[in-house]
Amino acid sequence: MEHVPHVVHAEMSSLALIGNNTALFDRRYGGEIDSHDVVARINRAAILFTRFFEYVSHGSKTDMWFMWRHKEYENVRFDKPRFQMQMAYWEELDDTSVKLYPKEAYSKLQNDLGAVPSTGLMVLDFLDAIPELDHISVYGFDWKATPTFTDPTRATDQMLNGSGALHDFHKEKVYCHDRFISDSKFQFRF
Repeated sequence: MEHVPHVVHAEMSSLALIGNNTALFDRRYGGEIDSHDVVARINRAAILFTRFFEYVSHGSKTDMWFMWRHKEYENVRFDKPRFQMQMAYWEELDDTSVKLYPKEAYSKLQNDLGAVPSTGLMVLDFLDAIPELDHISVYGFDWKATPTFTDPTRATDQMLNGSGALHDFHKEKVYCHDRFISDSKFQFRF
C-alpha cells in the first residue's frame, strides 16, 4: 500500500493503536501502551484534553495520528507527531505534510462492508499493510458499545456520512473479528 509511514523502521515491530471509547479511561494501560515501539492514535485520542488522568489509562507517547478530517483539528494546539493521516481521502488538505488514506483502500472496505467504514477500521486496515509491524495492540475499541469521547453526544452509527451511507458497527465488529482479532499479529485489549 502506498504511503507507508516513515516512522516505522525495520527495528520497530510493535505498535499500540489507541481508539476513543470512554471505557478505556477506566483502565490502567498507560505504561503498557507507552512500552510499544510506535504509538498511533485516532482523532482526539491524540489530544486527550478531556480528562486529568489520561496518561494512566492512555499513555503519553504519540508517533502517528489518524483523523477523519484534518480541518477539525487545525486550531487545536498540541505537539503533533511527524506522521499524520486524514481518512477522508476526498477532502483537500492545506497541510501537505498530512497523508491521505488511499481511495482504493477506502472503496474496498466500503464494498466489503456495504457501509461507510469508520476511521478505526480504516486505520486497522492501513496498519495491517505495514510489513515491519509484527505486533499491533489495539486499545479503546468496542464498536460503539460505549460512547466515544471524540463526541459523546454524536451517534456516529446513526449519522449520514458524505456518501449518504451509514456506519454499521455490528458489521465492522464481525469484519474485525474475522480479519484482525483472529490474526495473531493483533491483540485487542478491552
